[in-house]
Amino acid sequence: MKEKIVISIVCGAVVLGLFVVWKTGKTADIFETLDSSELSRISVDTGGQENTFTKQEDMDKIVNVLRSMRLDKTPPISRDGGLIIELYSKNGDVEKICLSSDHIVTDSGYYICDRDYCKVLVRICE
Repeated sequence: MKEKIVISIVCGAVVLGLFVVWKTGKTADIFETLDSSELSRISVDTGGQENTFTKQEDMDKIVNVLRSMRLDKTPPISRDGGLIIELYSKNGDVEKICLSSDHIVTDSGYYICDRDYCKVLVRICE
């Protein structure tokens, strides 16, 4: 009887572990449908300076960086620092994105980045 209980617990743990790996290890293209022509402005707060972009060519650069990101979904992470990006759509919606060197937090969840995108965005702001 004890063996059946132990085997059941081990099997349950394996299934749960596989589910967590499957759920968090999925690559996400959350900015795939983002279109800069639908935005009225983009605000990037680098921590010491806030930059607002309203020219289409500048917004295109930032959207291209966001669309190029390779992200993997991850459980919630609490870290400070990084950039705060706000995307203002022409219909009045605002999407807030918190970007750090190794992770990104959006309204849709928490993600791990494949590289540091903060440096690229700071160069655009300069």
